[in-house]
Amino acid sequence: MTICSINAFDNSSDIIFYTDKLGAFTYINKAFTHFYGYTENEVLFKATPQILNSGLHNESFFKLFWDNLLQENSVSDVHFINKHKNGNLVDVEVSANSIVDEKEDIIDSIEKILKFDLVFL
Repeated sequence: MTICSINAFDNSSDIIFYTDKLGAFTYINKAFTHFYGYTENEVLFKATPQILNSGLHNESFFKLFWDNLLQENSVSDVHFINKHKNGNLVDVEVSANSIVDEKEDIIDSIEKILKFDLVFL
């Protein structure tokens, strides 16, 4: 990531994060910290389900998401019910794109939360 893109993402009001091919966080922006309550030190290099999984989606749901992302290089309008650091559930709509190197190998993915709302059960 370039310094310009880091500054642009950090200052964005959009919730943006990067993960590696295994789903571990490699970058979160300030909006992610504000929205989910986690700092970089709490999430970097940890798998996204370890941090955000609400327990309401089964393994096949996540497998389908990652299979589509790795095969198609993008997914959009996927609804997740994630968990905030305080335990509250949030309904989010996610768009994700693979990041490829010069050989077209996937090296990372970037995900953006498009919409969000609290979930009341």
